[in-house]
Amino acid sequence: MFELMMERVRSWKRRYITLHVIFITVFIATVAAMGITILVEGHIVWKVVLGSAASSAIATLGTGLLASDFIEHLKNTEDALKESEAHTRALLDAVPDLLFVLSSEGVFLDYKSATGSTTYRSPDEFLGKALHEVLPPALAEETLHHIQEAHETGEVTQFEYQIMVKGELRDYEARCTSTSPGRILVIVRNITQQKHAERALAASEAEYRALYRLIRLMADNVPDLIWAKDLEKRYLFANKAICTKLLSARDTDEPIGKNDLFFASRERDAHPHDLQWHTFGEICQDSDSIVMASQEAQRFDEFGNVKGEFLYLDVYKAPFWDENGAMIGTVGCGRIVTQEREEQERRRQAEAALKAERASLARRVEERTTALQTANAQLAQALRAKDEFLANMSHELRTPLTTILALAEMMQHHIYGPLDERQDKAMRHIEESGRHLLALITQILDLSKIEAGKLALDLEEVDVEATCQASLRLIEQMAKGKQLHIRYDRDEQVTTFQADALRLKQILVNLLSNAVKFTPEGGYMGLEVQGDQEAGILRFNVWDTGIGIAEEDLSQLFHPFVQLDTGLAREYGGSGLGLALVYRLTRLHGGSVSVKSTVGQGSQFTISLPWRQADGNRQEMPRKSKANAPAINTQASNQAHYKSPLILIADDNTTSREILRDALTAHGFRVQTAPDGISTLNQIQTDQPDLVLLDIQMPGMDGFEVIQRIRAAPRTRSLPIVTVTAMAMPGDRERCLEAGADIYVSKPLQIGQLLETIRALTGFKPV
Repeated sequence: MFELMMERVRSWKRRYITLHVIFITVFIATVAAMGITILVEGHIVWKVVLGSAASSAIATLGTGLLASDFIEHLKNTEDALKESEAHTRALLDAVPDLLFVLSSEGVFLDYKSATGSTTYRSPDEFLGKALHEVLPPALAEETLHHIQEAHETGEVTQFEYQIMVKGELRDYEARCTSTSPGRILVIVRNITQQKHAERALAASEAEYRALYRLIRLMADNVPDLIWAKDLEKRYLFANKAICTKLLSARDTDEPIGKNDLFFASRERDAHPHDLQWHTFGEICQDSDSIVMASQEAQRFDEFGNVKGEFLYLDVYKAPFWDENGAMIGTVGCGRIVTQEREEQERRRQAEAALKAERASLARRVEERTTALQTANAQLAQALRAKDEFLANMSHELRTPLTTILALAEMMQHHIYGPLDERQDKAMRHIEESGRHLLALITQILDLSKIEAGKLALDLEEVDVEATCQASLRLIEQMAKGKQLHIRYDRDEQVTTFQADALRLKQILVNLLSNAVKFTPEGGYMGLEVQGDQEAGILRFNVWDTGIGIAEEDLSQLFHPFVQLDTGLAREYGGSGLGLALVYRLTRLHGGSVSVKSTVGQGSQFTISLPWRQADGNRQEMPRKSKANAPAINTQASNQAHYKSPLILIADDNTTSREILRDALTAHGFRVQTAPDGISTLNQIQTDQPDLVLLDIQMPGMDGFEVIQRIRAAPRTRSLPIVTVTAMAMPGDRERCLEAGADIYVSKPLQIGQLLETIRALTGFKPV
C-alpha cells in the first residue's frame, strides 16, 4: 500500500512538472507579446515590444534560456519530495493503526499494518475481496454503511466494534475518510485496553455510586447526628438527622460549604423576638477548634436552644485525616440526650431523696432495732419468767396434789385404817377430783410446751390395737355412767406404726371423752381405725350421736380456751383445751384433723397420721441405757428375806416425806428422811441406804448437784436414784436422766407404781 502511495506521489510530481513547464512557456509568450519587462532574479531580461512573429521567436528563445534554471529547480523539488517521502514513510511506520484502502463499494484495494500487529485475518487475504467475504455479516454491513456515508458526505465517519481475534474478544475503533473519488481510507485502531479500562472505571464508578448511596442511606437512617467538616469548619458531609434536628437545612446538600454560624444566624434572624431561639453555633465551632488544636478525638457535652427548645447533645469529634496522614478537617457524631439528662437529673434527685430516706430509715431501723432488742430482751425475760412461773406453778400445784392423791390412794388401801362405805366413797371423789385437776394442769403445761416449741415426740413402734383398747378403757366408766353404746372397728391390715404412744393415747382419750360428754344417755359412740397403704395414711375416726356442732362454730373448735357453750348456765363443762391439744399434737406428728358434724345428729373427728412402719429410724428421746444404769443391789436382794431395804426419802416438803414414809413402811421398807441436799449426802454416808427417792427442788443444794456427788463417789456410784419431783416442764425428765438418775417420776405420783419401781430396783419381795 505504501509503494502504491509513493508511486502515486511520483505520478503527481511528473504531472506537476509538465504543467509547470507549459505554464511558464505560455507565460513568457504572453509577456513578450505584451512588451512587459521580465525580471529574472532581479535583472531585466526582456524589455522589448515586438510584433507577433517576433514575439513568438523571442518566446522560443526565452524558453530555451530558462530551461536550464528550471531543470535545476525541478531537481531540487524532486529531492525535497524524496525527503518528504522518507519522512512520510517513517511516520506511517510509527503509526500502530491498520490502514485499509477500499472502494466505495466495499472492496479491499490496499492496506498497511504496523509491525507485530494482530489482525482478524492476514491482510493479504483481504485484497480484492468485498467486506462480506472477509468480515462477519453484521460487522461487514456496519462498515459498508460508514464507508458509503464517508464517500457521499466527504466527512470522516467513525464507529466502534468488537470481534474475536485468536479466541479473544477485542475492541476496535474505525475511521473512514474519502481520499479520492471512489476510494475510501479506513484507519482501524485496537482500543481493547482502553475499553477494558473504561469498563473497569465504569464498574468502579457504579460501585462507588452504590457504596456512596449505601453510606448515604445508612447515615440518613441513623437517628444520631453525623457530619464531616473541612479545616475552615465548613460542612463536607451532613446526614439527614443533623439537617433536620440541628441546622434546619432544607436537604443534605444545603450544608455543604457552609458552617454552623450560617445556620445559627439564619435561625436567629428569622426569630428576632426570641434571643434564645437558637444558641447553637458558636459552641460547635469552639469544640471543632479544640479537636483540631489537640489533634485528638474528644467527647463533649454541648447544650443550648434549638428552635426554641433546650437540648443536650452528647458529641464525639475526631480529626479527619486523608490517605497521606494530613488533617483535612474534623468528623463527628452526636446524639440528642435531653430526655436522658432530664431522667438522670430526676434519678439524681430521686437518689438524693432515697439516700436521705435511707439515712432516715437507717436511723429509724436503728431506733426500731434498739426498741426490738429491748422488746426481745423483755420478751425473753418474760418468757423466762413465764417458764419459771410455769415451773414454779407446776411444782406448787403438783406438790399439794401429790399429798391429796397419795393420801386418798393410801386411805383407800386402808393404810391408815379401815373406812366405811361413805368414807370410801368420799376418798374416791377426792381422788377423782384430784385426777381431774391434775389433767387440767397437765393440759395447760402441755399446751405451753407446744406453743414454746419445747415439746418433742418420743417416736416408737406403737401397737395400734393395744393403744386403742387402753384409750377405750380410760373412758369406759364414764360411758357406762351414761349407758352409752361403744363400737370399735379396726382395719385388720393395721397393726403397728411409728408414733408417740403417750401422745397418741392423749389424742384419742380427749376425743373419746368429748364424745362421752356431748352424747345423751343411751346414745352411740365409737372408734374406727382405717389404713390407706397407697396414700401412706392411718385414720382414727371418733364418732358420736351427740348434740352436734353448728357449721359456723367449726372454725373455732381448735382454738385454746374457746368453749362453744359459754353461758353462765352452760350444760357442759370443760376447759376448752382438749381439742386445741388434739390439733397441735396431731400436727406435731405430721398429721391433720378434720371434723364433720350435723346439729342434733352427731359429730365425727378424723385424725390422719403418716403411716410410718417400723424401719429402724425410731426417734426416741434420750434414755438411760441399761449399760449406764446402776446395777441392782444384789446384796440387798440376797438379804431381802432377812432384812428389808433402807429407803432414803430426800424432800423439802414435810407432808410429802411423811406420806411416802407411811406408804413405804406399810409395805415393809425401812425408811430414813432428809429435808435438804446436804443432809441427804450426810445420811448416805452414815446410813448407806439401798435406794434414794430424791426431790430436785430443795434448799441449799438442789437434786442435780446431789446426784452428781453421789455418782462421783466410788462408794455410792451404783446407788439407785429415783427422782420424785414436781418438775414436769419440757426437758426436765431428760435433765434428770442425764444427771445420773435411774428413774424419773413426776408428781403427783401413784403410790402403787412407785412401789413397783422400788421393788424392781432393790429386788425386795416382802413376805
